[in-house]
Amino acid sequence: KYSITTASKRLQKFAKSVKQTILEKGIEKVVVFMTGDMCNSDAILSKRVNNAGNKAVSIILAVKLLQMFILDISQECRNISVGAVAGNEGRCDNALEFFTDENLITNSPDFIILNMLKLLFENHDGIRFLDGRNNEQVVNISGQNILFSHGIHWNKGDVGKAVFQTMARYSDKG
Repeated sequence: KYSITTASKRLQKFAKSVKQTILEKGIEKVVVFMTGDMCNSDAILSKRVNNAGNKAVSIILAVKLLQMFILDISQECRNISVGAVAGNEGRCDNALEFFTDENLITNSPDFIILNMLKLLFENHDGIRFLDGRNNEQVVNISGQNILFSHGIHWNKGDVGKAVFQTMARYSDKG
């Protein structure tokens, strides 16, 4: 059964692995990137039942767990970037409209979680935040442009074709 306790244990285990890798490989910069759907939608009864609580409680718990995760890895790395793209769990009825309308994108649990974390870490040296106002974002990591995407447009049909179309859309941007 998935719960906030399970999420906490998984993040602790992951943080331990990340810190070990940082030490073993001499990594100086870490990017923590969240690709959406950090809280389930309340629209479907079964998802409501499986949530840790209501949406507000779920958001607060997610922020606390991610805050502890970031603080944990910051013990070994003093240069951390944090970013996120919006998922589709908090969307309105029309998913495409959700990803093209600024007001709807910023009215999602993913956007709220990222910005609450940003407020918590605003005076913390070595942790910076990337803008997260859409469902795709290109981030330069060590000279390589990496596309982070929730992948909502990849759900139907040929995934390979969808990935190729996404790459083509960004090819002129480097």
